[in-house]
Amino acid sequence: MEHISAIIPGAMSVFEARRGNMTTSEKMLFEFNGIPTRFKGRTFENYVPVGVDPRPVCMQALTDKRGIFIDGNTGTGKTHLAVACLHWLIPQTNVSYRFLPTSELMLELKASFSRDGEKGVLDHHRKPTVLVLDDIGAEKVSDWSRQMFYTLIDRRYRDMSITIITSNLSLAKISELIDDRISSRIPEMCEVVHLTGPDKRVTK
Repeated sequence: MEHISAIIPGAMSVFEARRGNMTTSEKMLFEFNGIPTRFKGRTFENYVPVGVDPRPVCMQALTDKRGIFIDGNTGTGKTHLAVACLHWLIPQTNVSYRFLPTSELMLELKASFSRDGEKGVLDHHRKPTVLVLDDIGAEKVSDWSRQMFYTLIDRRYRDMSITIITSNLSLAKISELIDDRISSRIPEMCEVVHLTGPDKRVTK
């Protein structure tokens, strides 16, 4: 595998410096703020691209304080790439983050029962500087879930917060199956990255 510094000169030295400057508490925060155990070691360094390498686009987007929308078929490395973005970005000072599977967001919202409870959940996930919404569109879509997704995306859109979204659905499919207001906002707040290739879970 070609070293990332050969693709993006200085990328790993910047990455290593940022990691080296993290305090113990920041490292603990990084370990326990939502990233599943299976994905905690996923970085740009061990990401293997298929076709066009998306890492330079991701790094530039994060440098410009823009989000990233990552779509592609099952097993193409969307979650790996999203977590790698966090590993590269988070060691910067005063950057809070949260990794949130959309299925877990729906469970949190359903458990909140009341409208005030829903507001509390959405306010909680509005706050991080960087939010990863993993696997949007995997859940059954209802009018209620459609409105919840729109409200959260719209709040982060208006706040100009960095939001990294992964999905098996293209923007066109999100417009068709979820909400065209969401698909309209995503390109303005995010760089769009499309991943191709076989299911890596099957072809290992």
